[in-house]
Amino acid sequence: MILIFDSIGGLSDQIKDLKTILYFIYKTKKPFSIRFASSRPISDPNAWNLYEFSNLFNEREMFSSIEYYVPYNSLVNAMNDENAYDFYNLHINGTLWKNDIEVHKKHTSKLYSMMRENVYNYLIVGGSMWYWLIDNLCLNYHNLFLDFGDVKIPIVPSDKIINCLNKFKQRISNVKYNYLHYRYESDWIPQIKSRNQNYIRPKLNHLINNLPYKTPLPIYIATSNIEKLYKTGLLEQNIDTYDNIIYKKNNDCEDLNYDESGFFDMLISIGAEEVFGFSWSGFSININKLKGSENYYDKLKVFDISSNYYDE
Repeated sequence: MILIFDSIGGLSDQIKDLKTILYFIYKTKKPFSIRFASSRPISDPNAWNLYEFSNLFNEREMFSSIEYYVPYNSLVNAMNDENAYDFYNLHINGTLWKNDIEVHKKHTSKLYSMMRENVYNYLIVGGSMWYWLIDNLCLNYHNLFLDFGDVKIPIVPSDKIINCLNKFKQRISNVKYNYLHYRYESDWIPQIKSRNQNYIRPKLNHLINNLPYKTPLPIYIATSNIEKLYKTGLLEQNIDTYDNIIYKKNNDCEDLNYDESGFFDMLISIGAEEVFGFSWSGFSININKLKGSENYYDKLKVFDISSNYYDE
């Protein structure tokens, strides 16, 4: 039996998925494949789709040395309704996001049972393993390796992302920079308001002028559609008039989607002198862990509810 997984959610959740999947594989020693990754258009982080995993991650460099790995494109033509079972859609669907540990235990027990019975050649486990699999509680999600004792597997972006990154690095040369993950998009509003919290979204000028970086440097702004912030009132002038802001321009990576762009931004954070982010965001938590810091702008006093912040 070959287990087939997807990585589902934002980039940080997908990295969690991969870590949980590899943990599960090293525990069960089952052959596995990765099928889909999540994809969102740059214009709308709420519009979810799935596409081939290799668009976002370099599966060859990540998994080819793992003895249990089978490329999905070598399986797809052999799969049919008789020899494949879609565990994710047929068993989990409708209950995955219920925060009920008994439901999660039931999923896990059923998965192990189907693996033991070995009725099907292919078992589609799907994604969000990090959420429902009970055995994943000890994993450290906040680094760029799938780390299993003596085995370290790097999280590698697709060639498309690397090509954009190289082009960008040539443009900025050897400039030292600080880094800001600026979160203003609407996809966080339901989650934050459901917990009776305020979505702190300062205007970008106000934010930049009040961040306590140890060393004043140009700031790389990691966010979506940065060139449109002036029109939406989040920036006082057109972005290209600022000499203290570094950002990825459309001609650096015009064909990256929302999550590919996020991967690009994560790689840029590694070279920053200091980072700040948004405390609700897994992406911001990841970059802070990578830098050994805990810098979150929404936790600063200057951005409390009485300050100049933007909300809908």
